[in-house]
Amino acid sequence: MTDLHQTYYRQVKNPNPVFTPREGAGTLKFCEKLMEKAVGFTSRFDFAIHVAHARSRGLRRRMPPVLRRRAIDALLQGLCFHYDPLANRVQCSITTLAIECGLATESGAGKLSITRATRP
Repeated sequence: MTDLHQTYYRQVKNPNPVFTPREGAGTLKFCEKLMEKAVGFTSRFDFAIHVAHARSRGLRRRMPPVLRRRAIDALLQGLCFHYDPLANRVQCSITTLAIECGLATESGAGKLSITRATRP
């Protein structure tokens, strides 16, 4: 069996994104429990039901590709980590989330790209 980190993809630079919060950052116990419940969300049956419902309404044509589902899982962990239940909002920008999840890439000219995080 091949290790996930050893697999080489030409499609993306980081095929296995993982959310890693910045050094010294903490979160609420509620958010930690939310993160535990959200692990592997895109590989579960309820995500398939959400996709099927979106297909029936004409919003999607098929299940997202595997690499995009991995990106969704990493972003969901970041959203749960930065969620503020009292304000009912996420206290983080999409650029910061993309960087913390390893979905941001930098061009040779130094321009930051977060298209893997913002793609529908």
